[in-house]
Amino acid sequence: MNKKSLGIFSTFLLVILILTNFNYKTAYADSTPPELNSNGVVLMDATTGEVLYSKEENTQYYPASTTKVLTALVVLDKVKNLDEKVTVGKKPPFADGTKIGLREGDTFTVRELLTILLLASDNVAAETLAEYVSGSCEEFAKLMNEKAKSIGAVNSNFKNPSGLPDEEHVTTPKDLATIMKEAIKNEEFMKISNETYIELHSVIDNSTLATSNHNYMLLPNSSYYYEYSISAKKGYTIAAGFTNVAAAQKDGLTLVASFLNGEDINKVYSDVKNIFNYGFENFKRVKLYSEGDQVGSFKLEDGTTVPLLVSSDVYHTIKNAETTTTETATATKTNENVDSKLEFSTPKGYDKKSFKRGDILTTAKVMVNGEEVETIDLASGISREYTSPMEVVAKSASSMFFYVKIIAFILAIIVIYLLLTRKKRLFKKKHKRSIQLINEAKKKR
Repeated sequence: MNKKSLGIFSTFLLVILILTNFNYKTAYADSTPPELNSNGVVLMDATTGEVLYSKEENTQYYPASTTKVLTALVVLDKVKNLDEKVTVGKKPPFADGTKIGLREGDTFTVRELLTILLLASDNVAAETLAEYVSGSCEEFAKLMNEKAKSIGAVNSNFKNPSGLPDEEHVTTPKDLATIMKEAIKNEEFMKISNETYIELHSVIDNSTLATSNHNYMLLPNSSYYYEYSISAKKGYTIAAGFTNVAAAQKDGLTLVASFLNGEDINKVYSDVKNIFNYGFENFKRVKLYSEGDQVGSFKLEDGTTVPLLVSSDVYHTIKNAETTTTETATATKTNENVDSKLEFSTPKGYDKKSFKRGDILTTAKVMVNGEEVETIDLASGISREYTSPMEVVAKSASSMFFYVKIIAFILAIIVIYLLLTRKKRLFKKKHKRSIQLINEAKKKR
């Protein structure tokens, strides 16, 4: 091979090596969390509630219009027929902040109001829905706080349905992610939050009000679009800065993320993409236990062994590099890429109870790396009928009485049969005697 050919070959080989090395590097995720603009951020597994990344997760911030996710949840809890008609009252049209032009006397369905609440962040819709459900925004705020605490968002306080500035209207990154985690379980919420456009017609003058979805990460034509997003709600006030809460799904893993007190909308949307990419590239969801897995057993006084079964599939989210084993209270087994242990006490009080297969008998703590990640229910693997001594006696007495009645009935039939038989014999004998007397009388004649 001459020098010229050798040079060409060397250059070609160098290019191949560079390209190969480039592909090799980009095939692996950066395990370092990204630098984020927002002052408060949480990335959470939407299935388990595990926090995968946090920045000031329990610090209170103003949520702005991300509040409306909770507002929608409360309305969906309280109103079962979303086609119910709602008339805008006197007060809501004077609400501060974002509004598309709803007027006093306008009538819309609950669904329409929820749609412009989530798509256009309309504050008139927020207050109209609050008044419809509770009579006033103040009373509705009580329901919001009750709902938040019931789902684990315990470090928040809500004063209004829209997120307008109030010193006592605060949430935390973890609480906001928890609220979105709950919201995406609701089918109606998901349908409404993913609408792209809506038109409403005023009953006052038949004019048309129209709006599109302002949560741009859901819109394929937007520069802020995120391809794995499934729901989102953004917000802004001067006091709160730029806020956002979103959910995304990829390869069976669903994540929610909250962003509070961001300084710039472009940076907040950059935060959204960066934290979700980090989550999807570095974490995966693994199954610890399957529904029906036997993880233990206990014995009753009569010697019956009762298997304890996992009542539903149990998942955990881990970093891609983690690999260990899974243990139960009575056995050890290997599960792919996870180390966990179930801790539970022997169920009490079932020696004198009846129960069916599938009935919940106790709970178990799921421990991962020595930390409790959740509590699950354990169900019976058998059905068991228990009869108390008194019930046995009662049943025996009842059975004896039943048999006595049967015997008495049979005896009565026998006695009746014998009486009828005797009567029949007497009748035949009497009849025969009558015939003899008649015959003797004939002979005498």
